[in-house]
Amino acid sequence: MATKARRASGDIEGSRIILRDAAGKIRILLDAGSENGFASINFFSQSGAESIEIGTQPGGAVVMSFNHGVHGMLTVSATGITLRSADGRLGVTLGRIVDDSDSLIVYRDGRPVWRSPSKEKPKAGQKPRRRRKP
Repeated sequence: MATKARRASGDIEGSRIILRDAAGKIRILLDAGSENGFASINFFSQSGAESIEIGTQPGGAVVMSFNHGVHGMLTVSATGITLRSADGRLGVTLGRIVDDSDSLIVYRDGRPVWRSPSKEKPKAGQKPRRRRKP
């Protein structure tokens, strides 16, 4: 009886729902995922080349990703921000993305080239480098 009442109220049930525009292109995708913890809502531009995704990950994190096709991807989460190049390699991370410390890391060709704060520790008797005032 509860099932009939639910259907009568207009509820739609399913693990994945695709909404298409008048031209038949996917514009909104609701995906409840599976037992692995992934679930997402995706909105696609008219061309389909750009999208925004709000989703959950297996560890419980909630993320928002802006995918601009050939231009790369920006992901915002509670732990930080990640910017990836068009080929998917890391470009910049800000926050607790790589390890358990807050940091800003810049990558070139997917490899870290600069980090703040630096993980290098001053040698014995050496003072840490200080930034000069302009």
